[in-house]
Amino acid sequence: MIDKLILGTVQFGLDYGINNTKGKPNKAEVFELLDYAFQSGIQCLDTADAYGNATDLIGDYHQKRPHQFNIITKFNSKNIGLDKSVFPLIEKTLERLQVATLYGYLFHSFDDYQNHKYLLDQLKEIKAKGIIKHLGVSVYTNDQLESVINDDDAIDIIQVPYNLLDNHTQRGALLKLAKEKHKIIHTRSAFLQGLFFKSISTLPTTLLPLKKDLKLIQKTASNQAVDMATLALNYCISNTLINGVLIGVDSIEQLKNNISTLKVSLPKQVINNIDTIAVAHPELLNPTNWS
Repeated sequence: MIDKLILGTVQFGLDYGINNTKGKPNKAEVFELLDYAFQSGIQCLDTADAYGNATDLIGDYHQKRPHQFNIITKFNSKNIGLDKSVFPLIEKTLERLQVATLYGYLFHSFDDYQNHKYLLDQLKEIKAKGIIKHLGVSVYTNDQLESVINDDDAIDIIQVPYNLLDNHTQRGALLKLAKEKHKIIHTRSAFLQGLFFKSISTLPTTLLPLKKDLKLIQKTASNQAVDMATLALNYCISNTLINGVLIGVDSIEQLKNNISTLKVSLPKQVINNIDTIAVAHPELLNPTNWS
């Protein structure tokens, strides 16, 4: 199942995650991590203009290695010049990444997609030249997901949160619809920025409404005798509606651990148990609402 893994790179360029106490890895650590990922069979990286110097680190890595990753990157419309042309931004992105093509080029937010649809004609022209393989949008809510699913003209990839809490109960029907419309579904937030690894006794006040659901998840992992990473990652990987699962790591040890979890196959009953979780406060599934 490792071919479904997409390695996120936000941790390369930013201090990221509720449990990240180490900060960004240094350049040597990033290169070691990328070497291990490639050797293990991970073929795709996810990055973005907004991820600090992550894009430049990937480009430096590509310069110093005989191999390259497939790249999905997300752009922000604020980086587009006054001429309202996306071409210079893409050229700069390709140069920074040291690649000739992009596997995916995504609007970083639904609002960007909604407010800048005039860019789609330009993007489709670039796609027709083979510089971009797939166009996409990163979304948060089901309303956004449904809107993008119905864009039959331009959008190929939809990136959406999916995890033990933001689960089949929250997303399942729309993921099925997306699949029927031949969309490529990539999910992110498999570990919900590390929330699943956090001790319940140390939850901030804003997240206490999730306490009951988090306890059920911990009990499920304990009953199955698996660690949280195994439960969280395999729950996403096992969903046949999902084409790719994006994960982020702070260290090579985390990556090794995550890859090793793929050797475990969760019983159907465990998946069904997770699917019974229906979060009463779905707004808390968006980390931007945690502060």
